[in-house]
Parts: sequence; structure tokens; C-alpha cells
Amino acid sequence: MTTTSTALDFAAALFAAAGGDAGTNFVCSPWSVATALSALAHGTDAAAREEIVAAVGPVNALRDTARLVAEAPQSADSVLAVANRLWVDEHAMPDPRFASSLAAWPGAAVLQAPIGRDPEAARVAINGDVASTTRDLIPEILAPGMLQGARAVLVNALYLLAGWLHPFNPEATAPEPFRSPGGDREVPMMRARLEAPYARSPGGEYVSLHLGLGLGLAAEVLLPPPGPLTVTGAAIAAARKAATAHHVQLRLPRVRVEGRAGLEGPLADLGVRRIFDPGASAVTGVVDEPLYVSDAVPHGRGRHRGSGRNRHAHAAGSPPPAPCGRDAGGPALLAARHPPGDRVRPVHGPSRGSLRSWPESSIPEVVDP
Repeated sequence: MTTTSTALDFAAALFAAAGGDAGTNFVCSPWSVATALSALAHGTDAAAREEIVAAVGPVNALRDTARLVAEAPQSADSVLAVANRLWVDEHAMPDPRFASSLAAWPGAAVLQAPIGRDPEAARVAINGDVASTTRDLIPEILAPGMLQGARAVLVNALYLLAGWLHPFNPEATAPEPFRSPGGDREVPMMRARLEAPYARSPGGEYVSLHLGLGLGLAAEVLLPPPGPLTVTGAAIAAARKAATAHHVQLRLPRVRVEGRAGLEGPLADLGVRRIFDPGASAVTGVVDEPLYVSDAVPHGRGRHRGSGRNRHAHAAGSPPPAPCGRDAGGPALLAARHPPGDRVRPVHGPSRGSLRSWPESSIPEVVDP
């Protein structure tokens, strides 16, 4: 069993467990997944709660950070929207203690839907709520048939809209080869010369690009050496610590990615198993009967553009069913990060770009190997 203790460790471990060998794009928000698990932890038995804490870290610390971020000043051009919803069947009774703990999370609500009587109507209502939070980037988190036999659904939805603090020049964007695992393809490649935190190590190259949202958010790009993509929380933390101001010439493809994948297997690899066990019925405090989690379904979409605003959306749903006893030598990691602590939001892969240097001023410059 693999255990993690911080949000950054969890993000890296989840990417490693769910993203495979990076042969295809993978987009996921560890923040959303960790939030859904942390919120659910208050409605589980002690053994299941211990598994969740071992994977994501102290649940109250994540909740408190989520509230601080969600309450930060925003604008029409810079938005962070979060929703944490518990949908219960119209004939089920939400546990008052769980409802109280959920209320401490941003965007919290306990809602009723005809999950048993009319699962399709309930699905439409839940999907509509997620679509509203994500500004229609995710119109459908639940596919037809997913609510058959369910009694409740816990949903976390996240929407992030933020432009680059220093936008790319759109006139410098031009088609260039993009080396993907499936072969080269021509994509719009953005270019910029800027001062940014940069670090190089045997584990690859790192650059941090500030976003325009008034939360101190940054987009992080990790370009590992050729070979299989291996990212750890320790490696990301070391890169952040080592990064210093450099003049960087950056080439980065315009990105639009989407992905959804079941997380029961990856979360089991991280030690979160008991909530999925029908025999354990470890979800004991969400409604007035013991449940288990039948599906953990994240759906993420992300778009990065040069001069416009970058949009991310992610939703993670867990419906419990009826009660029962530099140049692309390898993939790159692109993540959005909030400075306090080590919280990581959407993760993309593989993306490929390059970091180069140009000679000017006294600030260290990125030197090609």
C-alpha cells in the first residue's frame, strides 16, 4: 500500500496511479478528488477515515485552505468557483452531523432528488448543477444509468478562469511540430521571453508562470528528461525550492484537454479501499443507512491560450448505491498551484514545449545543455 501525507504528495501519487505511462493525455484535479474524499471522511467509519487521511492528509487542513482560496477577491475575468454538494434520495434522511461538517466547505449544499423513483431526472438535475458551476465546461458528470440503485451522490465541482499575468504575444504563435507518444503533429506553439522562476536538475526542467487571478496562482511546467514520465511530490517540492529568477524563452503548445476515468483502482493503489467495499458498508454517517461508494468518477477539462484567459473545470462524483450488509524529449506536467501550502489543481499530460535562453541583463539565463 502506498500512503501519502500532503496534498502535493497525493497529487503526484494520483497522477502516477491514474495517468499510466503518459502515452495519452490525462487531466485531473487532485484538489477536487482530495476535497471529495475529505468531505466524505466525516461520514465514514474510523477505519475508512484513517485510509483517507493517510492518502490526502489532514482533512480539516484541506477544508480550511479551500475556504481561504474560495473567499479571495475575484473579478469578471478571474474566477474560482467551487461547489460541494450532497444529493440524497427524496426518501433518505441526511445525517445532521454530516450535513454540518459539509457546510464548512465552500459552496456546500445538501439537496434532494428523485434518485430512486426517477434516476434520469435526478441525473439531469445533478449534471445541471455541475454545468452551472463549471460554466458549461462539464455539462455531464454522470452518464445515463449511473444512478441505478443509488441512494446519494457526493459531488465536488471546480471552475478556474485566469489569464496569464504576462500574456503570450498572439502574433508569435505559429504552427510547429509537437512530439507526442503517437507521433509528431503540428500544433499552434506559443512563444514568450520573460523573467520567471526556473530550475534545472537531473529530474528535468521547471518553470513557474504567474496567472492573473488575484490569488497568487501560478501555472507550473515540468519537463522531465526523455523516458517514462515519473513525477513525485518530493521532486516538485525540490524544483519549487530550487527555482530562482531567470530569463526564459518558453515555447508551449496551446492546450485543450479533456479526460475522465474511474478512480476506484488508482485510489485503491493509494490505500483508499474500504469505502468501495460492499461488504464493509463503511459510509455509515452520510444518510440514515450504511452505504458504500460504487463509483468515483472525475471529469476534467482544461484550456490554455496565449493572450486569452485559461479555463479549467473539474468535477468528481461518488454515487453510493443502495444499502448493503525544454524541447520535448518526454512528457510534461502542467499544473495550477496556489502558494499557501502545496495545493495542486488540474494536472495535464503529456504536453510538450521547450525552454531556451537569450543573453541579456544580469539575471541568470536558461542555458541549453
